[in-house]
Amino acid sequence: MSTQVLQSAVKALKVLEEVSRLGGSVGVGQLARHLGWQRGATHQYLVTLASAGWLRQDDSGGYRLSLKAGVVGRAAMTEDSLVEAIEPLMHDLVARIHESISLAILQDDATVVISRVEPGRLVRIDPRFEGRMSLEKSASGKVLVAHAAPDELAQLGARTQLPPTDELTRVRRDGYATARAHWYGDDIVVVAVPVLERGTCLAAVCISAPTARADLDEMIAAIRVTAEELDRLFVNPTPAKDPS
Repeated sequence: MSTQVLQSAVKALKVLEEVSRLGGSVGVGQLARHLGWQRGATHQYLVTLASAGWLRQDDSGGYRLSLKAGVVGRAAMTEDSLVEAIEPLMHDLVARIHESISLAILQDDATVVISRVEPGRLVRIDPRFEGRMSLEKSASGKVLVAHAAPDELAQLGARTQLPPTDELTRVRRDGYATARAHWYGDDIVVVAVPVLERGTCLAAVCISAPTARADLDEMIAAIRVTAEELDRLFVNPTPAKDPS
């Protein structure tokens, strides 16, 4: 006898997916129309998910994804299946730029690399043992902070130093961040772009090159191509049918 699927759980997940797809503050009536559900049942699911910490209600009465949803989304990036989805793009970028490419995620109040592709080899990394990089100074940190939700940004700012507001604005406008660092005895230049899914920044893809041979314009041009490929890879699902 097969185990029965819990339809209530399926519906709760559908609510989370639709709130994520719509983005921002989502009202009860708005969500009910998009799902084709009764307003009362929709409200019950929203209240339940908010009580469990997956959603939060804002001052307007609308509902938004909570930090818990963002944390789970980023944690999924450490799973082999998702990292492997991005690594072909990293290999393509290595072939074009002939420099080190890394994939970094936000972990607590720092950024850590979970995968790196060097010219000629792949390095899989356990983030528990990778060096932690500053959110304020690193290119990946700037990207992850620039695309953080307002409540997450406030919590990060209470725990650690963040990049200036004008720099975060520039990163969001330009679509990339740059940084200079000292890494294992070398001065390096780093350029990073976000891995976005439904407006949530899951990770950052970075190019690192020794300052002595780095061509910043070439690095930016190459990683912008990768950013476009990432947008296609993490395309939004088909919107739910509006019953109206």
